Amino acid sequence: MDTRALGSAAGHVIGGYAELLAGAVLIIVGLSMLREEDAKEAERAGKLTSTHGLKILSLGFSIALDELAVGFTFGLIHINTSLAVILIAAQALLVAQIGLRLGEAWGERAEKLAGAALTDYGAYLVIAHTWHP
Repeated sequence: MDTRALGSAAGHVIGGYAELLAGAVLIIVGLSMLREEDAKEAERAGKLTSTHGLKILSLGFSIALDELAVGFTFGLIHINTSLAVILIAAQALLVAQIGLRLGEAWGERAEKLAGAALTDYGAYLVIAHTWHP
């Protein structure tokens, strides 16, 4: 099932709270990126090379949940999917090239910066939805 369609359907059901919910989802994802510990990440990278069976299926499921969260959020706030895909691809290419040139130490900082950006944008959506001067 198309995650954008699922998000759009949920947006119609949720109605006026869609922007608030989308902001909350972005805050949760951003905070989880900020809380990611370096040691745990290195340990997981080492385990990934020897992973098989149910563990690899659970890894795939966790990636699918990330995609579901993104598609759900896109549907809730009615983002143009084509434009979003182009912008995400351009950003990924640009950041990957910068990361290759700056090295691993800067990559960790970039991940934290991305987490902070998601959290900030989520907070903006929540505040914009709830604050009416």
